[in-house]
Amino acid sequence: MPRPPQDGKPHSRSPRRSENGKASRWISRSIVLFGRYSSKRPPGLCVDTDGSLRIVDVMREWGHEQGLSERDVLAAVQEHMLHEDGTLRFAIGSDPAGRIVVRVLPKRLAFSAGQRDK
Repeated sequence: MPRPPQDGKPHSRSPRRSENGKASRWISRSIVLFGRYSSKRPPGLCVDTDGSLRIVDVMREWGHEQGLSERDVLAAVQEHMLHEDGTLRFAIGSDPAGRIVVRVLPKRLAFSAGQRDK
């Protein structure tokens, strides 16, 4: 639950960058959940069938309430754009109106052919 504003800006109990640098991971994981699982999305957040979310919508429905800026969200997506094996987790682009869009790519299989136990 957000804390009451003390300086005119909404605050939240969400982790910030100063707390062990975990905020960007938390932000990117939240975006993944929103893109993949409709039950995890904030009410009102629209996601296309391919997992695309407009950043302006993410900020309106979730980011501002968490005390985040658009820059925070985009930096987290960029920082965690790749899985540990180098495959893409996110794609960043724009829609026909020029708004920034983040596409959450489908979940990887638990084991790829090269990682199975033999």
